[in-house]
Amino acid sequence: MIRRSVLQTAAVGVFAGLFLWASGCELPGYVAQVVVGPPKIPAVYELMDRPTVVVVDDYHQKLPGMPLASLMAGRTGEALVDNDAVETLIPSTTIDTLRSRHEDFRKWPIDRIGRQVGAEQVIYISIERFGMTDEQQILRPRVDVRVKVIDVAGGTRMFPAGEAQGYPVITTRYYSDMEGASAGTQMYLANRLMEDAAAKIAKLFYKHKQPEPGSGFSDAQ
Repeated sequence: MIRRSVLQTAAVGVFAGLFLWASGCELPGYVAQVVVGPPKIPAVYELMDRPTVVVVDDYHQKLPGMPLASLMAGRTGEALVDNDAVETLIPSTTIDTLRSRHEDFRKWPIDRIGRQVGAEQVIYISIERFGMTDEQQILRPRVDVRVKVIDVAGGTRMFPAGEAQGYPVITTRYYSDMEGASAGTQMYLANRLMEDAAAKIAKLFYKHKQPEPGSGFSDAQ
């Protein structure tokens, strides 16, 4: 049985299309957009098909702990694989192992990190800013990162072309009253922030749907 809401939506689409047609608009294009949806957003950069590892570097120690960096790296890699942006992904846990075993890890060049785990390209994410509140002490988690893609063999930056420091990605969560926010709530929001940022970073590398109208209410673009 067809739901009434479906019939109503179809009727609205038909009448809107007839109105646009009567107004001189292109009906086929309108119908295609209603049925198929708006065109997808293209990748900012298409990764090469080679073994890849995601490295999140909190060199300036902005994060309250490395588990958040590991979460961002893991979720970024998962999104890349799920959306066919890369085929061979080296687990980010290998980077955690290196970090724990080598005291001088923070001084290693990016290409050396890649070679140590058998990667041929590295998606390098640098944490530039992290905070749970804004200037008015309102709870608004935010993380700023810079993203690069490094060719391990040559030690050269493949992406971005014109930004030596990396491609900027800013992610924020919704406004909320800081009063009454427990430590557990803040940790939950910090984890959600890392997951949101990871999804946003991954979308740099594959074609994806445009956000639904109103979906940006709780997250900054």
